[in-house]
Amino acid sequence: MAGTRLASYFDAMGDRERAERARTLALQAEAFSEWAASGHEAPVDVEFRLMEVETALEALHCEAGTAEQRDYQTCFTPEGGWENYFRAHGL
Repeated sequence: MAGTRLASYFDAMGDRERAERARTLALQAEAFSEWAASGHEAPVDVEFRLMEVETALEALHCEAGTAEQRDYQTCFTPEGGWENYFRAHGL
């Protein structure tokens, strides 16, 4: 899971705050994904929250500077805003 890998990366870098954030987001993403996969109709707020968690993980990838996320067009950044996020994901 991306959040777990990010947590390990930030732990190795000595950034405990971001590592804990990545772990928390990973747990949230897993819980929301399990709900969605259960076949039960998820309330709109759960689906929206999953999208928020995925966006936050994307932002952490950008902060980590991982190779796949270094391109400005694929990163959600405060400077780039939602426009770049949506463009990068074909939305």
